[in-house]
Amino acid sequence: MSQTINERIIIARKLANLTQAEVAERLDMKSSTFSQMERQGKISSDMILKLSKILNVKPMYLLCGETNNELLKESDIFPKKEQNTSFVLSRQEENIIKIMRNLKKDARKEAYEFLQKLYNESR
Repeated sequence: MSQTINERIIIARKLANLTQAEVAERLDMKSSTFSQMERQGKISSDMILKLSKILNVKPMYLLCGETNNELLKESDIFPKKEQNTSFVLSRQEENIIKIMRNLKKDARKEAYEFLQKLYNESR
């Protein structure tokens, strides 16, 4: 039996070890909105492209899933490793980068050292 688009999104999300809340944040939407979209499967082509990047699957897997009652080969679902160099930033991460870019050189260095210290202390 062929899977629906929302079933494929759920599978891909779970394989990516992401919660609905994490995907929603990366899409800059409420968790409830993403949950509803995932349940109903009413998804625009733009959203399919965004989801494929976040979930690290090819858009055609989300759209088509199975063909001729046979599962697609793994290479038809997951992009090649060398293509997986990009990732999607949350709105907060984008804002942090913008702030850092607009700081003067000395202030940027100080902010980076502060963040590095916080990171090291949290490990």
